[in-house]
Amino acid sequence: MRRNASLHALRVFAMVLMIPRAAAALARGYLNRRSGSLVPGAGFSVPHVVRTRCGLLDVDGFGHMNNAAYFTHCELARWQLIAEVGALAVMQRERLIFLVGSTVTRFRREVRPFQPFEVHTQVLGWDERSMVYEHNIRLSADSPPLSQTLCRAVVKSKGKLVSPEAFFEAMGLPTELVESRRGTMEGNETVAAFAALDAAQKASAAAA
Repeated sequence: MRRNASLHALRVFAMVLMIPRAAAALARGYLNRRSGSLVPGAGFSVPHVVRTRCGLLDVDGFGHMNNAAYFTHCELARWQLIAEVGALAVMQRERLIFLVGSTVTRFRREVRPFQPFEVHTQVLGWDERSMVYEHNIRLSADSPPLSQTLCRAVVKSKGKLVSPEAFFEAMGLPTELVESRRGTMEGNETVAAFAALDAAQKASAAAA
C-alpha cells in the first residue's frame, strides 16, 4: 500500500512538472507562428530546431541527462512544432487527439548538466494510418547526433483514425510539400526497419 502511494505521488509530481513545460512549448510555437518566424517546410522538408539545455531536473545520479529526459525533450519539441505549423489549431477546432503509438531511441553521447543542445525534429514519412517522426539531439546543426529517436504517431477523431494527409490538408500545408513527401514510408530504410520492429513487438505482445 505504501509503495503504491509513493508511486502515485511520483506520477503526480512528474505530471505537475510536465504541464508548465508543455504549456511553455506550445506558447513558444504559437508565438513563433504569429510572428512568421517559422522556416518554410520546417518539420517536413527540413528539420525543425528547438534550442534548449539540460536542466537540473533532467540529471540522474551519474551526473548526466537521464534517459527519460531525452524522451521529454523530444516530446516538448514535438509540441512546439505542432503549435508552429498550425496543427494545434486544427486539433482544437476538430477535436482531434494526437497519440504516440511506439518509439525507439539510440543513445550515443551523454549530455552534461546545464549543457545547451538542439532537438532536430522532422516527419520522415507517413502512410494511410500513421506518421513517423525523427528526433535528433545535437550540440549544433553540424555536429553528430547525441541521440536518435523514431516515433510513430496517429491522429484520432471520436476513436477513429484520421489519415495523415487529411490532417496535413486541414493544417493548410502546401500541396506540393505533401506530394513531395508521399510514399516516403516505403522508400526509407530507417522507417522500414522501425516498422518491422514495431510489427514484431505487436506480434510478441499478442502472443504473450
